[in-house]
Amino acid sequence: MIGKSGIFGPFAVSNIIRLLLTSLRPKQWSKNLLVFAGYLFTIEQGHPPVVFAKAVAAFAVFCAISGAGYIFNDIFDATRDRKHPRKRKRPIASGELKPSTAILFALVLTALSVAASFYLNLFFGLLTTVYFLLTLAYSAFLK
Repeated sequence: MIGKSGIFGPFAVSNIIRLLLTSLRPKQWSKNLLVFAGYLFTIEQGHPPVVFAKAVAAFAVFCAISGAGYIFNDIFDATRDRKHPRKRKRPIASGELKPSTAILFALVLTALSVAASFYLNLFFGLLTTVYFLLTLAYSAFLK
């Protein structure tokens, strides 16, 4: 991975970004479309465009916070995942992505997601925080 451009060359950085994005499990994000339910069930009330924009922002926040949760889950399960025929190919379990890099990214993503969720709405901020804490508790202790 260290080439002419050095350790932080374009190929190394783009590979880390690809591994981090893969670790967020974007294929799972369709579940987060649920945040649009309230908007869709009340659409006949004629919401101003800002309401739709907030729903899109809430979707993005939930994608980010759930992605951070998946990263923490992969870190907790790395040893077990290495023995699984499919999960061993995940970036952390395979050793392609350093746990320290993944943890730092997940912590920053969590902080930004929680801050954004509270900016959108106090209740949404509380909901996002509780969701993340439950996800983290499941990954760390409840399995």
